[in-house]
Amino acid sequence: MGKTLIEETLSTQFENTGMFEDVPEPYYHAIPFCSQSRLKLLGRRSPAHMKYALDNPEDSGTKPKIFGNALHCGVLTPDVFHSKFTVGGRCEATVKSSGKRCGNDGKIRTGGSTWLCGVHGKTAVPDNIEVLPLTDFEAVQNISDAVRAHPAASVLLEGYHEMTAIFDHPHNGVRCKARFDVLPEDGFFIADIKTTVDASRIAFERSAYNFGYYNQAAFYIDAAREHEINAEFYTIIAAEKEPPWAVAVYHIRDEAIDAGRKELLPLLEKWAECEKNDHWPGYSDEAIDITLPPYAWKQLQARAEAA
Repeated sequence: MGKTLIEETLSTQFENTGMFEDVPEPYYHAIPFCSQSRLKLLGRRSPAHMKYALDNPEDSGTKPKIFGNALHCGVLTPDVFHSKFTVGGRCEATVKSSGKRCGNDGKIRTGGSTWLCGVHGKTAVPDNIEVLPLTDFEAVQNISDAVRAHPAASVLLEGYHEMTAIFDHPHNGVRCKARFDVLPEDGFFIADIKTTVDASRIAFERSAYNFGYYNQAAFYIDAAREHEINAEFYTIIAAEKEPPWAVAVYHIRDEAIDAGRKELLPLLEKWAECEKNDHWPGYSDEAIDITLPPYAWKQLQARAEAA
């Protein structure tokens, strides 16, 4: 289904559409094409906010991003998890002033076994491995075990992992990108792994709206179909981040996907306009009237009745 991404493809910045395997995450985030998350930022904040994010690709070294990368590795490729992620040991450097061993937590592993803190490791050449706090390391392992033990979730993990799609959107031809957590060989569904505080149905329906998962479902299904992959379902494996590490599996229904697609279309038009004119405006240049949000009026009415 996909082809291994080689250096020549990276250097041309994906001149051609296609399905690509093994795209390193930093490369993916640096690809300067439209994505569902960028459209969401454009719509919920402003084109200026989106353009800043585009020119400054998100830092893959932030704690939430490292945790997310570790979780995907733990769930999808557990056999290589320990070669990519580890827990830091105590700094092994000697403090010059006292001659004693440093007591700080190790942040950098070098030479395969030596741990250094941020101070003593400033000039060290770090090993190619991400260091996680013990609590995060254990959480990733617990969540991964829970997902693989879940009857419905476990059968969704087989297929291509973190496949990148480059496509021209069918609405207006804007060059886009998408990254599927799991895409089976038959392309029958797209599976995505999400962590959450509460994976119960009612709570996760709120999350699906608040975080735009219904938009992502529409965008990803359109991406797959542009490559003749007729995915019937967009499925989310929702895993709780705290004990007892409960897991739920949800298919986003067609009416929600249709709503997501309808919401995305004007944003794609705005993207095309900004890209054509190379103008990415912020908020309105004029003063505008505002009022209170709908929920506030309800609360005001309740207070009035109570008084």
